[in-house]
Amino acid sequence: MAAWLTNVLHHLLPHHCIDEFFVKFNYYHVQCLKITLSKILGIGIILGSILVKVPQIIKLVRAKSGEGISIYGLIFELLAIVATMAYSLAYEFPFSAWGEGFFLLIQTTIIALLVLYYEFSLLPLILFASIYSSVLFYLLGGLAPIEVLSMMQATNVPIIVIAKFFF
Repeated sequence: MAAWLTNVLHHLLPHHCIDEFFVKFNYYHVQCLKITLSKILGIGIILGSILVKVPQIIKLVRAKSGEGISIYGLIFELLAIVATMAYSLAYEFPFSAWGEGFFLLIQTTIIALLVLYYEFSLLPLILFASIYSSVLFYLLGGLAPIEVLSMMQATNVPIIVIAKFFF
């Protein structure tokens, strides 16, 4: 097997699964099939999340307006995304488990900044960016207690419902 392919496979699958599939040719090993399917789905979700909000960003920039987009809804959405990422990082989950949040965080942050820029003024944008950066540093930098992260993770669904329903 080519060295580059072996290297890629070692990043995706446990060693015993590589042996099952490519040495023993046992393609029906249930445990390895589950692991492989989980990895493929995780990577697919991450790849899908890379560009999911790009059309909205383009539309905002072209229109030079954030009209109709609730900044409060975006803030709640960002809070939910950050909670999931911080929790996942604290428990050292693999990137395939939380990677989509990383790309959604970047894109949703860009949308929030654009809405603030177009619909408000520079001062709210700077204020938001300052506070938001501090919150990110605290939560993603390993400074927040695990109890806080667990509580935030547990409240994700209500936060998203509030964001979508009220804003």
